Amino acid sequence: MGTVPRSLFVNGFVGGGVVWVLLIFFVGLFHAYSKAMGLIQGFFLFNKIRT
Repeated sequence: MGTVPRSLFVNGFVGGGVVWVLLIFFVGLFHAYSKAMGLIQGFFLFNKIRT
């Protein structure tokens, strides 16, 4: 195994890792945002019903 394929493999792995981390981060962020919006809407709806 030469040094060129290894460096190429490492670069590809690192790039793929960064892409995966960003993807997971954005999916988590979107999920948390949608959950927060749902909680806020439910809270306002609960306040409307209560009063």
